[in-house]
Amino acid sequence: MKKYLVALGIGSLLVLSACNGEGEESSSDEAEAEENDGDEDEGNGENEEETEMHDIDFEPQSGMRDDSIIVEGETNFMDGTEIEYRVAGVNNTGDEKEGSVIVEDGWFDQDIDVSGFSDDEVGVTLGYFSESQSDDVQEKYGQNGEYIENDDIMQGEIIFEDFYTLPASSAEDAIDEDDTAEIVEGEPMEIDDYTLTVQDYRLGSSYDGEDALVIEYDWVNDSDENASPHMTFSFTAYQDGVETERVSMVEDVDLGTGQRDVQPGGEIEGAETVVGIEYMDEELELELDVLISFDSDPYTTTIDLDDIE
Repeated sequence: MKKYLVALGIGSLLVLSACNGEGEESSSDEAEAEENDGDEDEGNGENEEETEMHDIDFEPQSGMRDDSIIVEGETNFMDGTEIEYRVAGVNNTGDEKEGSVIVEDGWFDQDIDVSGFSDDEVGVTLGYFSESQSDDVQEKYGQNGEYIENDDIMQGEIIFEDFYTLPASSAEDAIDEDDTAEIVEGEPMEIDDYTLTVQDYRLGSSYDGEDALVIEYDWVNDSDENASPHMTFSFTAYQDGVETERVSMVEDVDLGTGQRDVQPGGEIEGAETVVGIEYMDEELELELDVLISFDSDPYTTTIDLDDIE
């Protein structure tokens, strides 16, 4: 009887030991599974942090000036982003020019000579194409533009199109320099559906040490739609017959006033804009025209920089 009880006791201990082993193994497996789940959650969190979306402002404009198509615009695409363009005849496929312009300091612009086109109607295609971008740009915005937020993006592309009728090439269409209107301080000038008055000039310099002419102006919205002054006109400076370099970040210049939205009949006073100066010891020819001009007829003036403070 004693041997039977001893055997029974040993058997019970073995059963209990086996149960405890299974319980510990189960608990260990559950702990390991929870730890793995935690690692996966951390990994997902890291991926979410790495995927940053970019709300892109991109509204290019195109127009005609003399025998050129002008493409330009402001954007918050990173510097180095390529904006591609194609200008082609609507009826003559032999008339075609294409290329790209690089975004720099939130701006891009390109003059495209179409004087050799035989077709009197041309189409302009302008846009962002993900597959054509550099590795740095694709890394930021995605190989297929998947990190871009924009109402017009489709399959990694943002495309705009316009059509123009080229002017007839004749002596009658040439601008008589004697009839060109002059920029006079304090005198209002009509720029399309707006009125601009130059009030003052002064010298300035950029944070990179580049010389600049600062132009103070007043502006009135005579149209029937809201508009922003800086998107309605363009000042261009020339020295020795060549356009001066564009400058940005000029000290003590507030461009924000001219970038505000203005309702019909509204007026902005004391706005400022700048043009670059290449040579301080030479005169500067200044032109004022509509930002997108189909029939260029600019206001002009010649400025002796020695007379400007």
